[in-house]
Amino acid sequence: MVPSDARIQTYPITIKAYSDAVNASKVSAISVFASEKDRLFYEIQFLKGRYRDLSEILAVSVQNNKNVTDVIDLMTQAKLQIDTAGKFVDDGALRNAADAIRKAHNLLDRAEFELNACPDNNRPPSVISFFFP
Repeated sequence: MVPSDARIQTYPITIKAYSDAVNASKVSAISVFASEKDRLFYEIQFLKGRYRDLSEILAVSVQNNKNVTDVIDLMTQAKLQIDTAGKFVDDGALRNAADAIRKAHNLLDRAEFELNACPDNNRPPSVISFFFP
């Protein structure tokens, strides 16, 4: 729960876990927004930045002759969801915007995974030999 006197900003937090075997901590941040609309707008801006970053990596992969066909499709779908989320926020359809944002996050996650795993186009196909006695 956010305290009633909290200001609209991002607060650093540290989560600590202790047990007999392990001591661990995680540093993160929590943001307080004036409204759900502001939070969704922030999420959309974050997604746009992530989309730009992945687009730069994608461009390098294309130059390196990587097979990025699936990644391009995922990125196109993600961009559509990001744009759709923005329109929903503008129209006040916040639940629909949140759904589009979730879909965009998932598509960008998949695109990033595929981008890291995409093969070279000039790499010869792998040959697997089998011997059956």
